[in-house]
Amino acid sequence: MATQQVKILIIGGKQAQGNGLRAGQSFVEQLVRRIEQTGQRAFIEYHVPIDLHMATSILYYLNVHRYDLIVLQMGHQYLQQPFALRSLLTYHSHKPAWLADGSSYIATQDMAQISDGIALKSSISSQISNKLKAFFLKSLNAIKRIGRLRDLIFHLSDTLHYLQPYNHKVILMTPFPHQEPVSNWLRQEGRKLFQNMGKAYGTPVLDTHELILPSDEYFLFDDPDQLSAVGHELIGSALYDVYQRMKIPRPDESSQSNPLRPRLPRGY
Repeated sequence: MATQQVKILIIGGKQAQGNGLRAGQSFVEQLVRRIEQTGQRAFIEYHVPIDLHMATSILYYLNVHRYDLIVLQMGHQYLQQPFALRSLLTYHSHKPAWLADGSSYIATQDMAQISDGIALKSSISSQISNKLKAFFLKSLNAIKRIGRLRDLIFHLSDTLHYLQPYNHKVILMTPFPHQEPVSNWLRQEGRKLFQNMGKAYGTPVLDTHELILPSDEYFLFDDPDQLSAVGHELIGSALYDVYQRMKIPRPDESSQSNPLRPRLPRGY
């Protein structure tokens, strides 16, 4: 009897590569090991490091139907504190339809100057400064979603809309937690957006925040942005559990009933 083959497409960031880990410790390799323990053979195709703004373009040139599992691990570069806080507030995508006439629009450049002024005048420690930045962003986002999060919505909606016919074999991972306060706040906001948009588009979502805490145990000692072997093992095991529950149909996909949902407004 021929061994069943599982073809897996990975589109993700540097975490998918297992940077800083020994061979076999990344969450992708953990997933493969569990699949192969059942007697199947797993073949991996990596497209990393790729972030959201490139995902749809990559998918367009792939024969998506030939994969048995598609894992999306994206959004991290959009949800990380940049050198200049101003770049979080401005957005680069097309303006959402509900902002097309300029109504309810925040003068992001003015707000950016305020935030940069806070950073320049502050003489407190870096840790306290980052907590103040996180509080500032949280307050601003409560008024109107900040630019970086609008960019994330724009690109994520494109990717999920494109993959709707293949939802039965797609796993969308929420952005991983982070140890730095501003980046972790952004990841938390991204987590909520990924969960809500995954639900709206009918895409299964693995919430990594239920597995990983922003504490030393889950991150490399010399790189607070990279998960440790413990973090990767937890995620790899959870991915396998989701894969098992999905009961992925492998034969004729043309017979699958999966009508397209309408695209969400870009200002979702």
